[in-house]
Amino acid sequence: MWRIAQEAISNVERHAQAQYLSVQWRCDGTSALLVVEDDGHGFPVGRAGRVDSYGMLGMRERADAIGAVLEFESTQGRGTTVRCRLENP
Repeated sequence: MWRIAQEAISNVERHAQAQYLSVQWRCDGTSALLVVEDDGHGFPVGRAGRVDSYGMLGMRERADAIGAVLEFESTQGRGTTVRCRLENP
């Protein structure tokens, strides 16, 4: 999840032109939640989390490798949110 956070932050730095970036981490011993949120450009409609992006592909592969759920939400002109959730079976 640390590497997913790093990639999400790097994507904000490289692409979003954001003024605001928030990183939240919650862990209660049975589950963990990572939320990276920005107020940047967002993605063009229909391209949020596209599979041909190497950064996003890497985040998806890392999440799959640990059994986490990875979600991308983006609104063009309003920013992007990356959520990664890991539940202890």
